[in-house]
Amino acid sequence: MHVHRDAAQRGCAAAHYRLSGPGNWPRFCVVRLPENWRLVMAFPEVDTIAFLILNRHDNRTDPYAFLEEAFGLPDRSGHGAGRTQPKPSCCNDTDEPPLAEDAELMAAIDQIVRRAR
Repeated sequence: MHVHRDAAQRGCAAAHYRLSGPGNWPRFCVVRLPENWRLVMAFPEVDTIAFLILNRHDNRTDPYAFLEEAFGLPDRSGHGAGRTQPKPSCCNDTDEPPLAEDAELMAAIDQIVRRAR
């Protein structure tokens, strides 16, 4: 599986869903990978993808807890419990990604991307 190649070709359509919840949670998208792995990405610009987290999502590990801490996001514990609607698409109605337009969020994403380089 070549997620980076798929994302480079299809952009936000390569993600399986967008996170939901209060505040900036909907600015992050997720690719489901085998064996409960999740790849979380953000879009600082329409043509830029920041791969932020690759972690398991199971009873012991929650990749979204890192997002909450690293980006100062509001608590979303219990969010999605008893979900009856499908998870939202990463792309909006015009096939564009959810941009990380919040200045604080952009600064935090930039800092994480710089550390990864």
